[in-house]
Amino acid sequence: MRNLIIIFIGLFSIQASAQDVRIFENTWYLHDLVMNGESNVPPINNEIPYVAADFLNNGELHTGMCEEEGFGTLEYFGTSEFEVTELNFLAGGCQQNNPFNQIYSGKYISFWSSLINAENVSYEIIDNGQNSTLTITGLNGDYAIYGNEIPLSVNNASKPQFSIHPTIVKTSFNIKYSSFSKIQKVRIYNSYGQVVAAFEKIESNIDISNLPTGIYLVTIQINNYNIETKRIIKL
Repeated sequence: MRNLIIIFIGLFSIQASAQDVRIFENTWYLHDLVMNGESNVPPINNEIPYVAADFLNNGELHTGMCEEEGFGTLEYFGTSEFEVTELNFLAGGCQQNNPFNQIYSGKYISFWSSLINAENVSYEIIDNGQNSTLTITGLNGDYAIYGNEIPLSVNNASKPQFSIHPTIVKTSFNIKYSSFSKIQKVRIYNSYGQVVAAFEKIESNIDISNLPTGIYLVTIQINNYNIETKRIIKL
């Protein structure tokens, strides 16, 4: 019996040591979430300064944002694969930067939920000096990119500055921003949190003459920042 116990422990140690231990050595911070081929850079604001993920060597996963913290259990295979055997997110919801924070949290929860009971979810860790990148890829091709450093905060001195004028709009509004900024995306949401207009190739003037009268929220992604939402009124 003693010999059998020794052999079992030895095999367990070999399997455990085969896992890439670097995944346990860092708190990982989300840098991008790619779903259906579309990049979704996480918001950086007072309510969501970063989106963290901690992978513990006992199989626990802690991740989420706002009050919607997620707690899960992972089973690891080989050197770079795992299965999400259990995952639950707390109901809470983001209360600021409406509706962008809530929408982003929903996307993040949807990404992780799609991994539940999916076998052989792969991950890859790449070191570049002191910086490391963790990429987790689902079976549907969606993937999340994390780094071991916190993304630039809203307090960073190089944060792009922008404004919208006018905020009471008949046909169009202008976006004014600092010269070093490059606008990547503009999204306009109605009061139900639905995207009613999206712009990828950005000019300073945004035409919303086709939108009905109402209150809208505008989010602008500049230099990989998701800036706090601005409100406009369409006449």
